[in-house]
Amino acid sequence: MKTVPARRAVTLIALFVVIASGMMMLDNRDSLAPLHSALSSVVDPVGRAFSKMADTSTNDSKLEQQLKTVTAERDKLRAENAQLTSDKEELETLRKQQKVQEKFPNYTFISTRVISSDPSGQQLSITIDKGTADGLQKGMAVTDPNSYIGQITAVTEHSAQVMLIIDNSQSVGAVLNDTRADGVVYGQWQSGGRLVMKHVNRDAKPKAGEMVVTSDQGGPQTRGVPPNIPIGSVGTTAQIDPQTDELVLPVYPYANFDNLRVVWVVVASGD
Repeated sequence: MKTVPARRAVTLIALFVVIASGMMMLDNRDSLAPLHSALSSVVDPVGRAFSKMADTSTNDSKLEQQLKTVTAERDKLRAENAQLTSDKEELETLRKQQKVQEKFPNYTFISTRVISSDPSGQQLSITIDKGTADGLQKGMAVTDPNSYIGQITAVTEHSAQVMLIIDNSQSVGAVLNDTRADGVVYGQWQSGGRLVMKHVNRDAKPKAGEMVVTSDQGGPQTRGVPPNIPIGSVGTTAQIDPQTDELVLPVYPYANFDNLRVVWVVVASGD
């Protein structure tokens, strides 16, 4: 970098001193008022901008507080809505139980909640939240509550396992509601189906859509299961079993086995 000659530096210093002295004298005589005005037009907006920034900071703080208040109100409303939904479901559960209780006055229907299903996925079973402490026993029928869904196959003090009727291991004595032909309903889930009714007299004339209900004959498949609980409806493709010469009827279950949340255990009066 080149060095400024000494004479030129002295001249610049002297010029600066003169200008500074002159501005001081002019300021004392108010001669710099126009300059002050011009500077104010530049500086004042800047000052106001900084002031607005301070105000914005305050506003942000107020907005944060308002946001917290609104969030708290939202969470409160969510909790209240969840409680109302729960109360509504409980009321609906009681309504269904009362309705089915009137239909079967000789039985008590114990409401239970489904707490799990078979974790292996190999069997169609559910676990409910009541057991022997609530009067439950192995073999008792379980409904939804309007239709039959299965039987208790294992029970502890405070829980029980229910094997669903659509599982291949399950069966229940049944009767055609109009035709009054007897048979046995078997689960078909592992075989790719739902339900099938076998051992029906081939001379029976079942109607498509006819209701199938639990049997009142007291056979081994029906032990512990009250009669006349709806199971499902007859399909349209009845076949003849060549080995037994009996009818085989597809049955479409009424229960929604994919959405069981509350189920009812049927207890006969006096049990």
